[in-house]
Amino acid sequence: MPGASISSGARYSLFYKIPCSIEKEAKDKLQITTPIHYRRIEIELSYFPNHADGTSSKTLDISLSDIQTLDLSGIDTKRCATSISLNVLTPTARLDASHIIFGVATTLGRLNSSLNTFAHWAKSTGARNLGLNWPLELQISTILRRYFTLVKQLYLHRTKKTQWAAFIDDGMFFLSMNALQKTLDKYNASKPQYMSNFGIMAYGGGGVFISMPLLEQLNVHFDQCNNNKDGGGNGRIANCIYDHTITKISWESGLHQNNTQDDASGFYEAGRPQPLSIHHWKDTYFLRRWKLKDGWFLINGFSIIKYSEERSADDFVMEETWLDGGKYKHTLGPLRKKDEGKLSYRLEIDIHRRKEVSRMCVIRDQKGDKVIEVVWRVQ
Repeated sequence: MPGASISSGARYSLFYKIPCSIEKEAKDKLQITTPIHYRRIEIELSYFPNHADGTSSKTLDISLSDIQTLDLSGIDTKRCATSISLNVLTPTARLDASHIIFGVATTLGRLNSSLNTFAHWAKSTGARNLGLNWPLELQISTILRRYFTLVKQLYLHRTKKTQWAAFIDDGMFFLSMNALQKTLDKYNASKPQYMSNFGIMAYGGGGVFISMPLLEQLNVHFDQCNNNKDGGGNGRIANCIYDHTITKISWESGLHQNNTQDDASGFYEAGRPQPLSIHHWKDTYFLRRWKLKDGWFLINGFSIIKYSEERSADDFVMEETWLDGGKYKHTLGPLRKKDEGKLSYRLEIDIHRRKEVSRMCVIRDQKGDKVIEVVWRVQ
């Protein structure tokens, strides 16, 4: 469910009939330990057509509810939620992205686990998706080299309407197809175009976009380039472009290739402008961050956190929670050291109901799991 923005003030629960408890479906999915330390926020959404109605606010005039200790052996009739009304942008109409053809570097097993992700970001777009799976016994290096054969396959499967060929990894995610299309619209697709991010060559983890005129040039030189054994698939595409055309890469900083190792929470919780794509991991408000009155931050679709030191809603310095030691400072900076005292409830499950989604964020603790339930509801 989309996150939101401006508030009309916190008040007693909009859903006053809901008791202070966790329903059986959530308990079964979470496998939580008792006693459960529980809080709930309830957010009711109102749709507006533009940002003039406050849909770009960075704060919510609400605090977390008081912690309640739940006894799962019975029914608790207490009320424990705090509630708020929020304005959000009206969802965009169906988007026509059928001028883009997608090629995926993957294996059969990995493709199967990625289908739900593809279905999410490509829904209601008319996008054509061509998944090529390689035999599972191939070595990873061979798979990377085979990536170049997507050039031939995408060229053969183009239509008169196709303007762009997208080369992607199975571990990447587009947050907004509408934003992606607006980015592509900045380029003249009737001319050779090579667009991505990260450096002197493009990587499929963030998405590689090649216009049809350039794809046609690559197809002409396909056999020669395919026999070049230097580098993996991304490198072979770059070498073919630089060896046989005058086209140079165009950079779009919103396409994220970065392979942040171990804990990438600092990236997701930074409150930066929404990226176009994420590597290794879902709509206009995914990863949108709001600061609550009591210093907590709600990061839609990921976590609820409180830093060990007070931080403003406009703070854009990213917490370096991963192990790369500043490796991505040139693309993600400014950075700050990991906050070892940060409290973090991490999203574990969604429960969908009619006009409503409950998101359960959890801190696992041997003394009793801590749960915050965030209920998003459409008026």
